[in-house]
Amino acid sequence: MAFAQQATTVIEPDLKYGRPSKEELALTAYVPDTTATAVYLFHKGKSGFTYDDGFRLFTEHWVRIKILKPQGVLVIGDCYQPLLTRWIMNFYMKFSNDGDVKIYSKKEFVSMLSEHFTKIHWVKANAVSCIVAAIKD
Repeated sequence: MAFAQQATTVIEPDLKYGRPSKEELALTAYVPDTTATAVYLFHKGKSGFTYDDGFRLFTEHWVRIKILKPQGVLVIGDCYQPLLTRWIMNFYMKFSNDGDVKIYSKKEFVSMLSEHFTKIHWVKANAVSCIVAAIKD
């Protein structure tokens, strides 16, 4: 599968979290590589250290990827929390300075993706993470 990172000269991404812009939704090909099946519209990350009985490195990524070709596959790894914990965490995340952060349920993932994707599979990977895979219509 060809995969390319998009230059800002082709499309100016909306660097806010949330719904993609109309321009991003209308994008059907990546001009520098027309064989690309997907393209990064936005990628931001941060890394840091925590100390709890030893140092731990953490890395967080926020990405927006456009699947360009039919039958392209989107795979998302995300955090998972049970309903009550998710509700409490989502309430307090509104006050975070890290942008529009939310923990989504299986139902919310399926609802968001079903407009443009089929064969949506959600699986709980472990106690605190899930994986979602979907095929573009």
